Amino acid sequence: MSSQPVTEIALFPLKAGTDLNDLSSSAAQTWQDIYGIVLEQEGTQTGYWGTDIENPTNLRFFLHWDSLEKHKEFMARDYYSTMVKRLTTLMDRDPAIHHVHLSPHPATAALSTAPVTEILVRYFPTSLSDSDKKAVEDNLSQFSSKSGLTPGEAGFYGASSGWVLEEVANDKSEGGKGTAHLALLGWQSVDAHEQFRQTQGFKDNISLIREAPKMQGMEVQHVAFTQLTSTAGGVGAGAGAGAGTSTGAQLEGAQEEVLNPHQDLGVGKNSSKGGAGAGGLGSGGGVKSHSDGSTTKNNDALKGAGNSTGKERSGRSHVDG
Repeated sequence: MSSQPVTEIALFPLKAGTDLNDLSSSAAQTWQDIYGIVLEQEGTQTGYWGTDIENPTNLRFFLHWDSLEKHKEFMARDYYSTMVKRLTTLMDRDPAIHHVHLSPHPATAALSTAPVTEILVRYFPTSLSDSDKKAVEDNLSQFSSKSGLTPGEAGFYGASSGWVLEEVANDKSEGGKGTAHLALLGWQSVDAHEQFRQTQGFKDNISLIREAPKMQGMEVQHVAFTQLTSTAGGVGAGAGAGAGTSTGAQLEGAQEEVLNPHQDLGVGKNSSKGGAGAGGLGSGGGVKSHSDGSTTKNNDALKGAGNSTGKERSGRSHVDG
């Protein structure tokens, strides 16, 4: 078995009107229960959650695992299906759960340090060759160096990237499935990103991103993530993780108690049954108006989120690195 750390990247499309920042709501309590259980699992490291600034109904959950096998072990537990069933009460369509080996791992600059994370997903056919994949990676590196994208300058914190391990939904690819490359870029604010897009260095070199070999599409979103620390003591978990962690039957019983509160867990008729790999990585339902709220990131980081790009408000994400 591989012991290489992996990052789970999940997209949960929320029902309209769901506000996970309203701690008094049943939706927020459900979400806290869910991620609390996940972070108790052996092999979990640091997690992050947040909603797209461009479309707050898109909930993103990123979690570093010691290995892909550790996540699969969790998904095989008896209470996993119950957990998914409860989570789907918050969603209006299928979730998408994938994995990526980020480099560098654990993407501290892009996810932990930066107030805002740009999520850049580029889609390719499954037949993309290894040489073309290398060209995609090399072009991203060249873009960073040639455009002046330097950590610590102009509101840029750093980046991590990697290829998604599973196939992803791609209606432009044969069979409706393709492969994808994910890049996470940390910014001081959405405005800082927008200002970078106005520089000559960006304009002269963006073709390295937009004209990647055999690229079939791309999406860009921004998220102000909330950071979560594992309580299970994974290899990359924070200090003190693992204290008081239950094991075996104790853990199973505790999870069932949390997942079966005195409420109806029936899935609404518009909800999904849930599962890994059920869809693409992007916004799915299209880009809507911006939000400027966050529970854990400084609101100054979101300055300009409501007017950063007219393209976003007209239903398009801007295209860049």
